[in-house]
Amino acid sequence: LTMQVWIPRYKYKVWNYNSDGEQTSEPQEIEIVFEKDTNTTGDIECTDTISGTDGAKSESCKINNVECTDSTCNNKYYTHPAFTFGEEELEGFWVSKFEISPEESSTCYTSTNNTNCNITGLNIMSKPNVKSYRDASVATYGANIMAMNDGGNIYGLSTDNDTHMIKNMEWGAVAYLSHSKYGTCTNGTCHEVGINNNSEFITGCGAEKGSSSSTTCNSYDTELGQNASTTGNIYGVYDMSGGAYEYVMGNMVSPDGTTMMSGRITESGYHSDYTGIIHDEGNYTSYIGTYDYPEEKYYDKYSFGSKYNDNIRSKLGDGIKEIAGWNNTVNYVPRDIYPWSARGGHFDLNSNAGVFYSDNASGGWGETVSTRFIIANKRG
Repeated sequence: LTMQVWIPRYKYKVWNYNSDGEQTSEPQEIEIVFEKDTNTTGDIECTDTISGTDGAKSESCKINNVECTDSTCNNKYYTHPAFTFGEEELEGFWVSKFEISPEESSTCYTSTNNTNCNITGLNIMSKPNVKSYRDASVATYGANIMAMNDGGNIYGLSTDNDTHMIKNMEWGAVAYLSHSKYGTCTNGTCHEVGINNNSEFITGCGAEKGSSSSTTCNSYDTELGQNASTTGNIYGVYDMSGGAYEYVMGNMVSPDGTTMMSGRITESGYHSDYTGIIHDEGNYTSYIGTYDYPEEKYYDKYSFGSKYNDNIRSKLGDGIKEIAGWNNTVNYVPRDIYPWSARGGHFDLNSNAGVFYSDNASGGWGETVSTRFIIANKRG
């Protein structure tokens, strides 16, 4: 029912530290060095500095215990933070090869437009040539994915296999790897991952970057289809450019600096279904959702902000501020009225879609929004 791709632990050379969030850079090969076991060999160390102050930095990064600047931390290595999972260091993680799909027996799978799939209890698939699972809230996706390793599950997963919705940093780790010699770069020359331009949201379809939307699906195992793989061949991750927008677990705190934002307004479809703070006509009000937020290791936190392009709040490794200026890519952070991150773009964005595309979103239902899962193997 599911296909995954292994993302091994690595460090990368920082090329655009971008301390003020306003620096751009040219597209380039990202230099990656794989790390052994769970060793951290990067030079840079970052810790969260989450704040409710509008536009404050989300983290503090240091090298040799001295605060980073563009001149001191550019061209230094950083162990990608996606491999730190709470208090645990990971040798790597599995990412679903395709956008998730609902079980074939469900009404969400057979529906022509996935309308009203904001339900729990679905078995999740990661397969090519099927319709992606859409029109659910962030919390609903998260609950269905976290249930994949419940006792008696159909996948054969144990409780040592931690299943969760992809985080912003995990998306960044896959995206960086795609723009390296282990992805689409050869001798320093890189090409962008192609787009899934299928207008019916079929998973694993592919075409060249910038292609117009089409009802045709060039399957993942065809030459055209493999353009949309993060490795340029059948072994990579698909649907990270185009297809549906993909919610990731990247969210920001409310102005109180502690409570997480849930969404935009109290009306269904405009919030994540998590209990938190709602931005409602300029007011920040408490909302009791269907779900409580999971443990903090399951989402990436950002400082509060009211601007979509306030990239000073981005973090190293999430693929937002560091790639500013690349190919006119949208690289927005969560903001007050749209406090969640959505990645990859949509099938009809043509050249604007891409693995580094990052927009802000409400976290609510949407016929054009899906997601994918991560499996992190726990170790005793």
